[in-house]
Amino acid sequence: SLGVVLYELLCGQLPYDLHDTALPHATRMIQECDPPRPSTIHKSLKGDVEAIVLKALEKDREKRYQSAIDLGRDIRRYLQGEPIEARAPSRWSLAMRWVAKHPIATTSVACLIIALLTVSLTIWSVWQFNSRPHKIWLSDDGRTARLLSAIGGVLHTWESDAEGGIAFAKLVERPAELGGSRLVLLGFRHDRTNPLSGSLCAFDVDGDFTTPLWSRRVQTEDILPELLDRDFTGEQFSVQWCTMADIFPERSGDEIVVTYKHGPYSACVIRIYDLRGNCCFEVWQDGGVGSCYWMSDAKLLVFTGLDATAYWDERNHPEVKEAYPRIVFAVHPEPGHLGRRWINDSSSDEKGIVRWFRCILPPAASDVFSHLELISPLPGEDRGRFVRLRLQIDGPNAPDMPRDMSWLIDETGVEVRSVRVLADSYKRANAAGQAPDPDIFYLGDLPPIVSTESQPD
Repeated sequence: SLGVVLYELLCGQLPYDLHDTALPHATRMIQECDPPRPSTIHKSLKGDVEAIVLKALEKDREKRYQSAIDLGRDIRRYLQGEPIEARAPSRWSLAMRWVAKHPIATTSVACLIIALLTVSLTIWSVWQFNSRPHKIWLSDDGRTARLLSAIGGVLHTWESDAEGGIAFAKLVERPAELGGSRLVLLGFRHDRTNPLSGSLCAFDVDGDFTTPLWSRRVQTEDILPELLDRDFTGEQFSVQWCTMADIFPERSGDEIVVTYKHGPYSACVIRIYDLRGNCCFEVWQDGGVGSCYWMSDAKLLVFTGLDATAYWDERNHPEVKEAYPRIVFAVHPEPGHLGRRWINDSSSDEKGIVRWFRCILPPAASDVFSHLELISPLPGEDRGRFVRLRLQIDGPNAPDMPRDMSWLIDETGVEVRSVRVLADSYKRANAAGQAPDPDIFYLGDLPPIVSTESQPD
């Protein structure tokens, strides 16, 4: 009431014009409407005087002066030039009052803001999904590798003119201690149009896709002396295949197992790199390898491949049409070991690197099985100490359904004969006399070399 009197004294009018207004409407106006600010009537009232008047007229009892004494004390402070207790309403208070008086407009504005935020977030999410690398795709013919986003957008494309020119493509997460960003790993075979031909390359997904973060290939000074004597050069080696495993737990992240093979000949080098491109392990093998499996508990890398140290006829088996024996062997990788000798059955005790060396026998098996591949053991089989070897017949008489079987091999290179698995197609072919008896095949030692009249390539 004192605030109304003070307002009328200063402004010359009541804070509310209630003439000819019914009592219910007048009551609602006093409860809900703010009076005109005194400074809009007389500019000289702007500031502390206006703040005192509006505080006295506050609709919230807690915000008004609690007594006439408090009002008088604040007026006295103003007259004496001291800071007053009253303060002008904050922008937030004014906004809340406006919201309360305009619910329809407030709801409309809120819906518009929500809609704009939703559209903005949707656009941002689509942009994120379409710009963030999600996976790497490699064509079946090895000519094209594409880095794809989560919604299938193509972020970058690597192409090769040669069929199978790209041997390996993988998107890899690097641990935080190595920078945390992701890498695209690509292994290139020989391609005359590609400056990265023959190299294993790592591209930073946040960097330049044309210039690798690092690339590794066989240098001429790295190859064995006997190959140098035959005029071999590092440029003649290229990536054959790659795989990844956590071989050295003391190092950050998985390691890259890669084989480089000489172009026209059988010389092959097996290397292990870390994600920084450092070579941690190296051995040389004559013949080339086709697949690899990491026995994590036994700490063995198991390989399939060919042994080109001697032809079958030099091992006293001229009846075999295939040139070289098909082999399975295990290597115990020691960090820092850079072997300078061929690994084969005769060097299997060298520093304990080659743990065992086996051949698919009888010798005629080299003509029967055209493909050997290492695969994971079946459920219930120990994946850390066993591996399955899949042997496949896909010669001219093979049906569309491959005839294959798989053997379970333990960490010592011995097959567990009781758990062989034969595909139904192999069983049917065997019953019809179109495939040999599977029991005649086994793992054994390489037959000895009895002649050296012809030297392998």
